[in-house]
Amino acid sequence: MDMNSLRNRYTLLGVTMGSIVLFLVLLTHFLLGDRQQQTSFNIENQQRFIAHSHTIRHNVWQVQQVLNYHWTGNNDPDIFSQLNQSVTQASHIAQLLLNEPNLNSEQTKLLSHLVTHLSGLDQVRQQLLSQQQTAAVVDLAQLQKYTDGLIEEIWYQLLTLDTSLKLVTDNNISTLSWLSQQQGYFIWSISLLGLFSIGLIIFSLNQYTFKPLSLITHAILKEANGEDAQLIPDLRFSETKNLLTAFKEIKNQVHYQRDMLEHQASHDTLTGLANRSLLYDKLTQTITASKNNNSEILVILMDLNHFKQINDTLGHQVGDQLLIAVGMRLRYTLHDTDIIARLGGDEFAILVSDQEKIDAPKVCQKILNAFDKTFDVYGHKLSVGVSIGVTIYPQHGDDAETLLKRADVAMYAAKRNHLGFSIYEAENDANDDRYLSIANDLRLALRNDKLSVHYQLKYDLNHDEAVGAEALLRWFHPELGTIPPTQFVPIAEQLGIINELTIWILKQALAQCAKWRSEGVYLSIAVNISVYDLQSSSFVPTVVELLEEYDIPPCYLVIEVTESAMLIDPTHAINRLSELDKMGVRIAIDDFGTGFSSLGYLKKLPVDELKIDKSFVMDMIHDENDAVIVRSTIDLAHNLGLQVVAEGVEDIESYNLLKILRCNTAQGFYMCKPLPAQEIVNYLQLNLFQPKLSSAS
Repeated sequence: MDMNSLRNRYTLLGVTMGSIVLFLVLLTHFLLGDRQQQTSFNIENQQRFIAHSHTIRHNVWQVQQVLNYHWTGNNDPDIFSQLNQSVTQASHIAQLLLNEPNLNSEQTKLLSHLVTHLSGLDQVRQQLLSQQQTAAVVDLAQLQKYTDGLIEEIWYQLLTLDTSLKLVTDNNISTLSWLSQQQGYFIWSISLLGLFSIGLIIFSLNQYTFKPLSLITHAILKEANGEDAQLIPDLRFSETKNLLTAFKEIKNQVHYQRDMLEHQASHDTLTGLANRSLLYDKLTQTITASKNNNSEILVILMDLNHFKQINDTLGHQVGDQLLIAVGMRLRYTLHDTDIIARLGGDEFAILVSDQEKIDAPKVCQKILNAFDKTFDVYGHKLSVGVSIGVTIYPQHGDDAETLLKRADVAMYAAKRNHLGFSIYEAENDANDDRYLSIANDLRLALRNDKLSVHYQLKYDLNHDEAVGAEALLRWFHPELGTIPPTQFVPIAEQLGIINELTIWILKQALAQCAKWRSEGVYLSIAVNISVYDLQSSSFVPTVVELLEEYDIPPCYLVIEVTESAMLIDPTHAINRLSELDKMGVRIAIDDFGTGFSSLGYLKKLPVDELKIDKSFVMDMIHDENDAVIVRSTIDLAHNLGLQVVAEGVEDIESYNLLKILRCNTAQGFYMCKPLPAQEIVNYLQLNLFQPKLSSAS
């Protein structure tokens, strides 16, 4: 076979295989493309329906607020105009949705009932307007009861409709995912066919052209080993592949061994990331290059929050796997040009240098957002936060050692101040001395009872009376002045004395509760605990011992723990809290809404109360989003059979709105600021808190 005939044969084979692949690609597009487009259109429709449902929900909420305002005795004529506008808009949107052709029978039925009940609201509006204009006699109590029933039905129908719409959307998304998966299968099949074609061509070439050259390869290898080679028969000119392969194999082996040694010397063996040595080299090289083009370099140092407790609780195998997962997530989050290194333990470093002007906060926030999602490690759902320190070349240093050292200072500043990230500031170096001073004196202050406890009253919104108090830790340092708990509690955790600190405040709080009871003041007492307390096997027995020592009924003790703390190690959290719950101790989730708000764990936990974080309560009068979050949290808690406590109530408007939203309990400066124990009884006896129905009354 000459070269031309061989070339023609393989050209024909290649064209045939290429035509088959092209046909399969077109067939895949024809079979799956139209269905994908229709499914995407359905998803867009359902999302539009959901947006309309939320608009109806907003109008119904406005109707409810206006009616509640009217039931209190306000007959402002503008109320009816606002009522008419909200009811009309809700009814109009509901009717539009009802006329949509893509609704299923369940959604159509729900919308029909919704239109009917909205018509009922319009009738209520007409009766109220008639009473206003003609002084007609209307049984307001009966009308209010009827209206509350209507609104309750409407809320139920809206919730059911949202659930139905979400279910349909999820089904469409699943269908779209399935279609994409099938398309992927087709692509893989086509790829395999292509590989098969290539293999077939290579096999043919090898069989008819290259196989005889193995004689040459063996002869050369024998000659290299000093052996006598056999005579090489006459071969065709094109049959040289095995000879080249032998040389390439030797070369590849040498290069592979060299690359492996170099990689091991410059990379972390666990995560495969760059190690400290390689980071220093890269940073030094980048600084040299940046001096020529006047560009910035971003040096980021970060470590994992509570990594030690994960290692201690779940074992080093889980810890190592978590570090590997962190490295992978950083790779997916950052650019390929960014250098990621593991410096040791749970400490990572990142070098960003591909831009002239780098937005440091944006880069840090991107990293923080990547850690919002939990890590699934050997069946454990682990929520891992990070503390990030940042330096920028040339502002914060002109050599690798200085930049890394100052990034470390910034990282510990972020950790102390509970910030996600901190950019280096010169005063942070001075703060290191403050940190050491606090760490050295905290143990002495705890041992010598130099700490104190203030109490903030909690008020029942239904009866406007104090029903409990939260114990708040205070420390006045003789040299540094007042040090807030946000500074010294994390230090106590790092020093390993947080359990001792918790027991100290528990003793103080329960002793004070017993003293108040002897004076006829029956207030429950709330104490915040750390995630480390939930991991301590002695915590629950100590609580039992203290309750018996001070003769306090368990129901008078409220244990407050943040949702983020529980999610770090949910297994121990559920076990410890279940033990306390069986005793009768009340459990509250503190700062609800600021963490992951995992409903999956919420339904498993023996929780009695949700405490809405003050960041939502303080501005809910002026921020509709905050108001919606507060109302939704209250509804969620009540549906789960939980009590709701609102923190940060600082004005009468917030107090009254929380009453309207059926919040159970509230605390804040409007009712009572944190006070020493001896002032609480006087405050209650003088009845210094006098709630009003409105700011105008």
